[in-house]
Amino acid sequence: MDDKYGMIAVHYITQSPNDKKELLITVNELNERLGKEDYVIVVDHGYWHIKSLEEIYNSPTTIVIPDRAAASHKKENSNKKQKKSKKSSIKIDKDFRKPKFFKDWQKDIYICPNGSILRRMNNNKQNGIEYKVYGTDDCFTCPDQKKCATESKRKIKDRCESEINEIKKIYYSEWGQEIYHGRGYNAEGNFGTLFESRNFRGIKTRGTKRVKEELTQYAITHNIKKIHKHTTVNVLKTILNLIKQEKTKHINVNINIIDELIKDFIIEDEIIVNLKIK
Repeated sequence: MDDKYGMIAVHYITQSPNDKKELLITVNELNERLGKEDYVIVVDHGYWHIKSLEEIYNSPTTIVIPDRAAASHKKENSNKKQKKSKKSSIKIDKDFRKPKFFKDWQKDIYICPNGSILRRMNNNKQNGIEYKVYGTDDCFTCPDQKKCATESKRKIKDRCESEINEIKKIYYSEWGQEIYHGRGYNAEGNFGTLFESRNFRGIKTRGTKRVKEELTQYAITHNIKKIHKHTTVNVLKTILNLIKQEKTKHINVNINIIDELIKDFIIEDEIIVNLKIK
């Protein structure tokens, strides 16, 4: 979804149960549609996939995505059971879980809910993965030690991948926070427009080809109405004529759907009245 005009930049059909492996597909589709790789993409934590993030980080594309801690912090009011430590049966109180510890990326420290500073102590490896370990001796005199630590003092661990840490820094930066907070309005808001104003209540057809065509119709309808919002009718007619001319340039591209949309394009008193979808 374009953040400036709210237009759908890319859409496709998938049968994956989650979004983890959809990130690279989305970025590759955007690269092809936009004809460039130098842009910013903002996604939620559902797209978090280490290999995909590393590949995108090493490309001209900038990605803004919350890490697990940030995503968990947003779900702190959900009715999830508290996790047990593998080394101890002691439960960590919900007010002292990792998302409650503030990470200062500039100073490379954590600040606990009681204000103590956890500095980097050492590195260790688990299952072949290297982690940075943060801790503080303030735990020995802390009144909430039993709520927070499963051992004598609390330790926070971060994976050592440089690319992933840089991606986290982007998200936690002032610019990253500003960009990400705009995602709700741009993405979710326009998705709500599809439901309420475009009467999109789900796919009504069956079969990959028909489903793709139906989804394309909704996307084109949404985009044309967005174009009309920001342009005059004459300009919009010119754009539609240019779209029709693509038939002669790209023989392998079937855009008969656009012909049907143009045929049902109704204008009364310089206003788009309707754009029917059959």
